Amino acid sequence: MTSRTVRWTLLIVLVAVFVLLRIGRDRVPPVPDGPRPGRGSGSPGILRNVEPDWSQIVRFASERGEAGAGAKDIFFTNFRKGGNVGGNARPAKVRKEPEVLPTPPPAPEPPPPPPEDPLSAVRRELSVYKFVGFFRKSAGDRVIFLSKGSGVFLVKRGDVLVRGVVVTEIRESEIVFLVLPDRKVRAPLRDNTPLSVL
Repeated sequence: MTSRTVRWTLLIVLVAVFVLLRIGRDRVPPVPDGPRPGRGSGSPGILRNVEPDWSQIVRFASERGEAGAGAKDIFFTNFRKGGNVGGNARPAKVRKEPEVLPTPPPAPEPPPPPPEDPLSAVRRELSVYKFVGFFRKSAGDRVIFLSKGSGVFLVKRGDVLVRGVVVTEIRESEIVFLVLPDRKVRAPLRDNTPLSVL
């Protein structure tokens, strides 16, 4: 070994020893200042037989003889019963069921309209015709003019103006219809006047 290698080795060893001493000193707790008593000496620096202060420890209700003794929930302090002293109880939220309103009774259905009188239907359908005049006024076969809108019709006995209504007789002052099956009605003939079934 050369002297140079020896020097480097010694330097590394010294640094390692220094580091170990430094680490060891940091781990040892500091010794309080003051006189260090010898073995067996009754120096006032060491406290012997010191009783701990138990006054801050909370006693259970069963030890204090209070009502409500028993198991206590020390994690939830907001309950009056079974909780810590002075806890404020919160009322439980009760979920209200939605009120079910009674369903109103269904509205009564309107009664069906009474069946239309066949004669009223005939009156309505014949009222669109107006008497214009006679084409032939002989007693045997009278022919008349009836207008409907812009059209003019020659009407004689046996013609059908409205379905189910047959012309049975044309008189000088009125026209007679047979409403099938067996009802006869008449309408007066007045100039430029709609037929009005009686």
